This record gives sequence, C-alpha cells and structure tokens, in this order.
Amino acid sequence: LAHAILHSEADCTGLSRIVAELEAESVAYVVCADLGIDSSAYSFGYIATWTVGDDTDKAISTSAQRIRKAARSRQYKTGMTSVLALAEIAGASIHATFRRYVTVHDGPAAGVVLDLSPCSHDPLGYQRHEMVRSAKWEHEFGPVLWPKVLYAQPFSFISLAEQATSSSGSIRTEFVYPNLANQPISLTSEVYSNRYRLLVLIWKPRRELLRKGVIVAA
Repeated sequence: LAHAILHSEADCTGLSRIVAELEAESVAYVVCADLGIDSSAYSFGYIATWTVGDDTDKAISTSAQRIRKAARSRQYKTGMTSVLALAEIAGASIHATFRRYVTVHDGPAAGVVLDLSPCSHDPLGYQRHEMVRSAKWEHEFGPVLWPKVLYAQPFSFISLAEQATSSSGSIRTEFVYPNLANQPISLTSEVYSNRYRLLVLIWKPRRELLRKGVIVAA
C-alpha cells in the first residue's frame, strides 16, 4: 500500500527504473521498521544492487522527501489532526499538505477548499475554490467536481463552517453521499480553518487498527 501511495502521483511518471526501485524498497523498509520488523538484511542489499554509479547520491537525495511522505502518510489515522502533524513534520503549509494527503490517500477520500465566509445565508452556502480526490474516491464516487457553491443541503458539513472558523481544531460530522451505483454511503467529514480558507476533509470510514492516532493539546 505504501508503494501505491508513493508511485500514484502524477509527478512520478518520469522516474527511472533505478529511482523507482530505490524508492519502493526504501519506503517498505521505513514502514516495516515502524512496525518493529527489521528488514535491513534484505532491503539494504536490494537497494545496493540498484544504486551503483555516479548518480547514487543524487537519486537518494531526490527521493528522500518522497519516501518520508509516503511512509508517514500511511502510518497516521485519517483526519485533519494527521494533516496538521504531517505539515509540521515536513515543514510545509497546511494547505499544500492537505492537498497531497488527499490525492495519495489509499482509501476513498476527498478534500474541498471553501471561502471563510458564506456567499449566501438563506440558504446557507459557501463558494468552493478547489476539490481534490484520491484514486479510490474517483473509482467509487466518480471524477465529477462538486458545484462552485456548496449549500447545507445536501452538503450537511456546510452547517459547521461558521463554527470551524472560530475553533482552533477541526469539527467532525457524518455526511451521506451517493456512490456511482446511487447507493447512499455514510462518510465522515471534518471542517478546519487555516485562517485563509476552510479545508474540508471527507472520507469513507474504515478500521485503522495499526495506524497512529494524533493527540493535540488543548
């Protein structure tokens, strides 16, 4: 699964076979180490067979950040607290981390970016600036973008937007949305304000027993 996260991005299409093999085995080693499994006897030897010559240092340097991102995003439970933790670890903006977190997510997940203030009060509506989706979201719900203005009906998480703008954390609620077979699917959504925009993370709940929870101090 970590391999799929690592090499599902659009910007990895030009990778050489050497770099792809280096990244795949490196991220496997990092994930195994986090679970207490020592795969060094195999991983180090395998990586060495692909990293010989003058380009070795350059390949390792170029791939290091991508390897760390793939390994870390796979380790955390789904939620905005994980996005915030990964942004701090990577030294990246919350918005950029949010976008990447959604697109490489290994389950059905979507991210929506809204204005801080509503564009309509009756009915309540917020302008949508951006929407990103994981591959599994598009497989289950389709690639269609949502309307430019989202209203509280049928997008029930919109009713939490004002509360999220005054909160230091994210506000969670359940949200029902039809899949491609027109079956209603229960989803989890979290609304978070980064002071510039509202970020809405939406995903299909699943068991995440081996993933890390993130504790945020009050």
